[in-house]
Amino acid sequence: MTTLWTDDPDAAFDESDALWGDEDAEGDLGGEDFGEESRDARLRRERARRNRVALRQQQQAAARAKAVQRRQPSAVSPQRSTAQAVRTLGLENKVLEDASRSAIGALRKELRRAELSAVLTAAVAQGMASFGTPGNDWVAAALRYAPLVVLDPPKHHGVEGWIMDPRVLGAAAVAGLVFTGDHWGTRQSQTPNQIKIVAPPTISMSEIPLTLVAQVLDGKGRPLSDEQGKVTWGVTSTTAQPAKIDGTGCLTPTAPGWVVVTATSLTSSDISNTVGINILPTFGSPPSSGGLY
Repeated sequence: MTTLWTDDPDAAFDESDALWGDEDAEGDLGGEDFGEESRDARLRRERARRNRVALRQQQQAAARAKAVQRRQPSAVSPQRSTAQAVRTLGLENKVLEDASRSAIGALRKELRRAELSAVLTAAVAQGMASFGTPGNDWVAAALRYAPLVVLDPPKHHGVEGWIMDPRVLGAAAVAGLVFTGDHWGTRQSQTPNQIKIVAPPTISMSEIPLTLVAQVLDGKGRPLSDEQGKVTWGVTSTTAQPAKIDGTGCLTPTAPGWVVVTATSLTSSDISNTVGINILPTFGSPPSSGGLY
């Protein structure tokens, strides 16, 4: 007996029918040839034919069940797919949570550094107000820049990160302002800004003529060497003229009284300064003392 297995149960059934049909035909022919065969032989042949039909039906049912099972997805597959999806989603959520925690931690660190920089900036400003600004502009600029050092560098790398670094930007801005200020101050150094008169507050009639000094200063309070001596002098009083003054600042007392001495720049008549001097009698006058005005 020959058994043919295929993926198509109908095709298997047709081929099986063809095979079994040939055997039935042979059996029928045998019956015709042997007409005298006993009834028991015919019954055995009929029983064998029925067994073959039953076997054929069983094979056909098994082939169909196998084909259906092959076509339909396994009942376990959706469950496995669902479990795999749940695990994948859990891993993705964990990765997102870790990334969020890292970003929040970095942001908190930047905020702490920014707060520290603000506190240091206020401390430096108050220190300069309390103890005075250093005479060197570059030293003062370095003190003002110092709080920027504690800031976090940018997250970018390469040239872009270097340019966007707040510390680099701050240093460039401060240095540029100091350089520009010095250059502008150099250009303005030849322009008188104020006059300082050196004179005592009191003098007596017995003293010899006193020469006053007028210093012409620039905007930063520095003496201008080219402007020294380029001033005009004047003296006024509410009473009879108690003193006189010449072009060099030589003051000569003529009578007791209060006088106001004025020094005006020859370069700019808008720049001047005044000082009051009390001329005392010869006897009983207090000692004189010098001063800056």
